[in-house]
Amino acid sequence: MAQKTDLMGLGLPAALANLQGVTARVVTAGAGGTSAFQGSATQIGASDYLVIVATGTSSVCLPTVGGATGCLVGDEFVVINAGSTAINVFAQPNPAGTAVTIIGSGASQSGTTGTIVSTLTAASFRPYTSTAWGSIKNS
Repeated sequence: MAQKTDLMGLGLPAALANLQGVTARVVTAGAGGTSAFQGSATQIGASDYLVIVATGTSSVCLPTVGGATGCLVGDEFVVINAGSTAINVFAQPNPAGTAVTIIGSGASQSGTTGTIVSTLTAASFRPYTSTAWGSIKNS
């Protein structure tokens, strides 16, 4: 996939380049543990489609689905855990405050329970409704 800046350099409007392009964001995982929630997790932005967790203690949080600043149904987010410890990926409640579920790898995680992404593993997350995400992890 093309970088957002490359697409804008070719004359594509910024709004369209943000939807079509990707920029890798390297983050440090927040301090939240296995039962923590987005308060202490590193927040993934609605346009951070490729997130590389280089270091950190344990958690990142997917963006809200919908609303003025949220991601869209069908947007794909790839989280790569390049760190030395497993991380938890949490889902934000939707704009109405409803708990959101992450389904994948034979399990369904909801609310304050995150899904684990092991070290040196990549996982793809895609919302298919405002209250549910699907995930695919390599192992």
